[in-house]
Amino acid sequence: MAPSPPQPGTGAAVRRERWARLRRSLWQPPRPHGEQPRERVVSPLELFYDLAVVVLVAQAAHRLAGHLTWPGLGEFAVVFTLVWIAWANGSLHHDLHGHDDARARSTFLLQILVLAAMGAFIQEAGGARGAAFAIAAAVLFAVLAVLWLLASRGDRPEYRRASRLFVAGTAASAVLLAASALLPASARVPAWGVLDAAYLAGFAAVILTASPAQAAALIVSDALTERFGAFIIIVLGETLTGVVTGLSGQPVGALTLAVGLVAVVVGFGAWWTYFDFAGGRRPRPERRASMRWVLGHLPLTAAVAAMGAAMVSLVDHAHDGRTPAATAWVLCAGAAVVLGAAMLVATSLPAWDRDRGLYQPLARMCAAAAVACLGLGAARPAPLILGLVLIVLLGIPWVFAVARRLANPADSATRLPTSSRPPSPAPRPGRDPGPAVPPHPPSPTPRPPLMSRPPHLRGNSGFRGTSGQSQLPGVSTKDRSSTIFSGYRKMPAPGPCVPGRAGRLDDGSARRGAAGRCGQPSRRAAAVGCAPWTGMAGTMTMTVRARRWRGGCRL
Repeated sequence: MAPSPPQPGTGAAVRRERWARLRRSLWQPPRPHGEQPRERVVSPLELFYDLAVVVLVAQAAHRLAGHLTWPGLGEFAVVFTLVWIAWANGSLHHDLHGHDDARARSTFLLQILVLAAMGAFIQEAGGARGAAFAIAAAVLFAVLAVLWLLASRGDRPEYRRASRLFVAGTAASAVLLAASALLPASARVPAWGVLDAAYLAGFAAVILTASPAQAAALIVSDALTERFGAFIIIVLGETLTGVVTGLSGQPVGALTLAVGLVAVVVGFGAWWTYFDFAGGRRPRPERRASMRWVLGHLPLTAAVAAMGAAMVSLVDHAHDGRTPAATAWVLCAGAAVVLGAAMLVATSLPAWDRDRGLYQPLARMCAAAAVACLGLGAARPAPLILGLVLIVLLGIPWVFAVARRLANPADSATRLPTSSRPPSPAPRPGRDPGPAVPPHPPSPTPRPPLMSRPPHLRGNSGFRGTSGQSQLPGVSTKDRSSTIFSGYRKMPAPGPCVPGRAGRLDDGSARRGAAGRCGQPSRRAAAVGCAPWTGMAGTMTMTVRARRWRGGCRL
């Protein structure tokens, strides 16, 4: 039988349909509120955007290092806050509405181009180039306002009020920034300071007045937690940059080198203060907790950047009998702000309510250490002595926390209470949520000492608060940093994943295996350790795409 001749226009229709599918996959509409994936991983594009923002932070810190005065510190605080608001605005938009497609790449590239222009003017933002900096910042806020406006067009009615307020606030900031270019140079920085305060107050008001449905969409995700932590780490690099800049600018003697190395340890102390007590943890799913968590990172990040700028002067005056007043105050006040802001972020964590026996005395210890830092700044001892005392003051809360954990090992080894876990997401319409997954049975086998375990099973035994706790009694694990943690028990041989069998995330939510990918053994299935829940002889935990996955198949 002869084949029928092709219908006229059939090939063109197929090509149009293929092009439409390709266009939809590359240029997707913004994700509606409340539909952001909790297990999303931070993309390299987001990290590139963060690096572009940190270039501006480095330029502002360089300006502060050369003008370490009270007016210079005020200008740094205002300009840094403006840059941080823009970064947090763009990060929150991508976390709520962004996809990993050509649209996101185009919008990020546009923001990075504007940030590059801002970086060219930021060192003279309070002077001759202030008008150009204001215009560039106005363009950036205008771009962000358009992105929020496009995302709000697809919102459901319950989200429209908050979205419109956010669009209006961002657009008004763009207009006011452009208008500030017409002001005299002496009035520009105070005007930006008022704008910063008004924007932060409006942001807090939008969160606090959100309805329950809106508040559910504003919950901080794992990806946003990782973004804020990565941003802190990059800014912490400014402390090392400040030390290297100071050492490279003059002959290096024994005392100068000692002061520089001590300054590096001070920056390291800021790192352990944040990440051991508050960093890398999601806040409670509450409006006030989310607001404290987000806004608490602003003074902490600014303090770290200012400390890096002051370290240049600390190394330059290594041979002085007393530390210069501005250098001592910026360093010591920065350490005090780091201690206080870390505790402010910690108040938003689930562990703050669950582990009051640790966090409340720890908060009092941090407050006392912060007051002592301010006293040290007023005393202005020699640079080497000042650095050593700062290390001691930053180390006291950490030593207290470790001693408290060692004295009460049950506090760090207890199982995470079910009530503090985030709720499981609702199943998508039209999909079977799958059978309920029974909890893992507790392991009766005690865990052997650390060094007696095989190398690939040696976890981190350092203090990590209560975020990185294991589901195994008596086992404390590290949160999202290493690859494999498990009790030292013989694991069953990985077998083929059963199509449709459910696996369980650490937060209790369930996912079903896909028949197309879990119907046969694979390297990922073998790595995750797919084995039936019934009769499973052990429990295996590993990090897969920054999420801990227990048993089951990873989609």
